[in-house]
Order: sequence, then C-alpha cells, then structure tokens
Amino acid sequence: MGGVASFNRNVLKYFDRSHVYVRVILIGVKEVKRVEIHEGFNCDELVHFVYSQYDNYHYVLRRLGLSIGINIDFVLTDNALTLNALRLSQSQSIVHYLNHDFFYVNQVLSHANDIDYCIAHSQFFNDCLASADFNSFENKLIYLPYGVEIPKNVKKSKKDKLKLVFLGRLDYSKGILSLMDIETELTKSQIDVDWLIIGDGPLKEQVFTQWQGKENVSFQQPVTTEEVYELLQSQDVLIFPSLFEGTPVAIFEAIACGCVPIVYDIPGGVREYLKDDFSVKVRPKDSQAIFNMISSLHSDRDTLAQMQNAAMKFSMQQLDQRQQNTKYFDFIYHSRAQNRNNSRSVHKLGCLDHKMLPNFASHFIKYTLAATKKALKKALKK
Repeated sequence: MGGVASFNRNVLKYFDRSHVYVRVILIGVKEVKRVEIHEGFNCDELVHFVYSQYDNYHYVLRRLGLSIGINIDFVLTDNALTLNALRLSQSQSIVHYLNHDFFYVNQVLSHANDIDYCIAHSQFFNDCLASADFNSFENKLIYLPYGVEIPKNVKKSKKDKLKLVFLGRLDYSKGILSLMDIETELTKSQIDVDWLIIGDGPLKEQVFTQWQGKENVSFQQPVTTEEVYELLQSQDVLIFPSLFEGTPVAIFEAIACGCVPIVYDIPGGVREYLKDDFSVKVRPKDSQAIFNMISSLHSDRDTLAQMQNAAMKFSMQQLDQRQQNTKYFDFIYHSRAQNRNNSRSVHKLGCLDHKMLPNFASHFIKYTLAATKKALKKALKK
C-alpha cells in the first residue's frame, strides 16, 4: 500500500465514530494494477467503486455521485474524479481536499471552486497553491501536520554489519535503481552491509535482475503496517533516494522505528520535518554523497546510536498519530461552507462521454480505438 493510501487509512484510525456515520469509497480503475489494501478502515461502510478507463466519463461521474450519496455533510477527498462527481450532482457538502504533493497541487488548480478547504500536511504545497492562484485559494488553505503509528519499546543493538533498508514503491521516482551504485561503492571500499528492500512496483523484475547474484540483499512485500514495522525495527539506516515526495510517510515510519534516514534534499516534507540531529540530507542524484554518509556511520557507531535515539524521540513528540490525526476531524467538524459557485458545470467532455451516449457504446468505441492504435504501433515497430 502506497504512502497516500496509508495516509488516508491512518487519518481514520483513531477517529471517534460514536456520533457520525463514515462511508469510505475506494476508487479503482479495472485496467490499472495497484497494490491492494489489506488493512481495514475505521468506518461504518466500505464501498469499492471500480470503473473502466473506456467507460463513458459522464456515466462514471453519475455512478460515483450516487455512491457518495445526497445529504452528506462532509466529503474528504484527494481525487479529481470525486470533485467532478460532486460538481455534476451539484452537491452541497462541505468539501475538504487533501493536498499531498505536486500531483495534487496540479490537480486542484482547476477545482478551486469545487472545494471549501485544502488541507496540506506540508506547508510547502499549500504555498505552491497560494503562489499559483492566491485569490482562489486565499481562505481555503489549511496546514495540519500528520502522524504515524509509534511502536513501543524499540531497542536498537550494535551489529557488525550495518543494516540498510529501502522502503517504498519500486519505480524511477523513488530512486530504487540507484541503490546498486551505492552497493558498488561499498563493495569497492570493503564495507560489508546487509540490504533489505521493502516494496512492490513496476520496476520489480528489473530490480531483481539488477541484484541477481548478490547474497547480502533480501526482498520483502509486507501487506500490513504491523509487518512493515516488524521489519524496520531491526534496521539501522533508511536509504531513500527519492526525487518526488510530499509528506514522506515511509520516512516517518522508518524514523519511528529508529532508522536514520539518508535522503535527497528536496522541497516539501523532507525539509520541513527532517532535522539534522537524526537525518542526513544530500544533494539530489548524488549517490556518492549517500555512500560517504554510510561509510561515516559505519565507522562511527556512537553517532549512529545517538541519531537513532534522536529519531525515536522526535517521532514520539511530533509524529504520534493518536495526537496529530485527530486534529483533522476536529477541524472538519467545526468547518463551515465557503461561498462556492453552485451553478458550476462539469468541464466540457468529449463526444464519446456525452450524457446521451449509452455506456456500452462508448466503452466499445473507446476500446476498439485503443486496441487498433496499439496494434498499429506494434506493426510499425516490426
């Protein structure tokens, strides 16, 4: 489960539902394979809303609007499809949008009139919206820090070999392929380490091939947060060469388990949350700098232990989700509707998404066009 998905689940984890009814809608596209969510949500009703990328978009919006329902007091979402569905149904719900990172900044720029509040857990991303369109977002931007589960009685022990861990989606933006560059330098310097790579993603097979023959690496794909934490608590240093982060949930979980993060110095949550006494930030794409820091911590275990203790202390004081995440619903409960334009209409749709075109016809035509395009592209390559 990715960071955004786990964030959305964790926000609900300690929420008191005694006086409210909570419906969670998980939106999925049939043709897009995503990591399944195996952990439960703290809710009264869980709806799996699945549609095809070939469906009539107007039809999909109507379906989703019915799933959301009428007379809903509050909607908490990070999804443009939901915002369009609410627009189509002329919903009067108070809408809170979760602004996680640059993707969500770009997504909401055309939906300023569809939301009442934009909640970010990194102030940087709300600042981006204020800079892009101050008049539209002036009174809507809210900053609320985020927390993770804090494990109890984490004890770190000194080991002959440093234990290095990567935790995240196996794709290019997370820098997973650069780990081998670091391992090569460590081998040259005769620094023995053990690697643990936790995650799944589109580059999985390529990563397996890259590490083939290496005996100091293991791969894990845990399905629950509890399993992730169990793995992290035995690790020393998180190697996280990601170039795209919002609020770095993986880093939060790692430092809660006493891992010292070595990360690229990028805007957003990395700069806002990670302090120098328990983390190391290096220039982006500088794998040599990551190697240098690993070498330094390998030689100075006392400093490593101090940083690990500082990481756990910071987590307990600043990242405890029992304290942080309840603030989300305290704010939502007391929020009031903004002056939105209720005459707004859905953005202009293509002819295959016209409300009068039956979905089966739209689906057939879109699928046929996509299959034909794919076949032609394949033929031209021969």
